[in-house]
Amino acid sequence: MIKVMMITRFTLLFLILFMSLLLTSCAQLQPVVSSPALTATWDSNQNRLKAIQSWQISGSIRIVTEEKNWSARFYWEQEGPVYQLRFNAPLGQGAMLLEGDDSRVTMRTAKNEVFIARDPNALVAKTMQVEIPVTHLHYWVRGISAPKPTLLQYQLNELGYLYSLEQDGWKVQFVDYMEIGKVYVPKKLYLYNNRFEVTMVISRWHISSPANDNLSELHLTPTGSSNAIKLRDHQ
Repeated sequence: MIKVMMITRFTLLFLILFMSLLLTSCAQLQPVVSSPALTATWDSNQNRLKAIQSWQISGSIRIVTEEKNWSARFYWEQEGPVYQLRFNAPLGQGAMLLEGDDSRVTMRTAKNEVFIARDPNALVAKTMQVEIPVTHLHYWVRGISAPKPTLLQYQLNELGYLYSLEQDGWKVQFVDYMEIGKVYVPKKLYLYNNRFEVTMVISRWHISSPANDNLSELHLTPTGSSNAIKLRDHQ
């Protein structure tokens, strides 16, 4: 009887500890009122995120319109201004490769068609029939705003990272973050405008940033670790 009670008590303590760790790992961070201290923290965080110039990320993307839904796996490799962004769509839709730099971009389709343009956003819209703000995502996936056009508004969470922003007709919510080294990077983003809803889930981060030793050659901590921070889902 005593042994059974000891086991039961041990199990109860274990469950309490487990639930405490779980709640800590998925803290529901809300937007907070800005303050000089929070702004200073955001300035520091923003500088660290801007220092990330080379990375490899992969995950899933889903785009919803009034007419159709589109989803794919994506693989994004960035080396300074040069990038490759590959989409692997299901149901026989094949793969599409977008590669370029600041001056031009090339799209290669599953049918071996090649399209060249200066604007990646326009090229994606024409060839894939969906709207993906590639130019701005270069910044948004790092949790910072694009340098232009003007940022209309933004909110910060209690850790001094972006909770949401509004820029160039898009509203972006940073639903989930992941800690890598001493910085948090987005793990889930929700973007929408008056025509499209885009959800991006990043399942793997790999950062190469020689300018910052704390960010060099680091990988995404697996889902469910104590370093995951989940924000309130979009409405």
